[in-house]
Amino acid sequence: EHLMQCLAYIDLNMVRAGVVDHPSEWEMSGYNEIQNPRMRYSVIDQEGLRGLCGFSDAEKFKESHFHLIEDLLGNGSNHRKSC
Repeated sequence: EHLMQCLAYIDLNMVRAGVVDHPSEWEMSGYNEIQNPRMRYSVIDQEGLRGLCGFSDAEKFKESHFHLIEDLLGNGSNHRKSC
């Protein structure tokens, strides 16, 4: 759970900085790597990260990450969460 919170914190850095409204708008973000993994030249070890976060299923990991980000954006806590 703590690792997922850290991922969300990092994904929301550019939102907190006022550069973008949503982490998907920042092309080189971890958010995009998780939500739309590259077939080649991926920066993140998807399988390793999923395992560390307690997920064996890629879709469930993506869904959990997506909902965490959306929940934080929706309730305004993206400004208060820290890792």
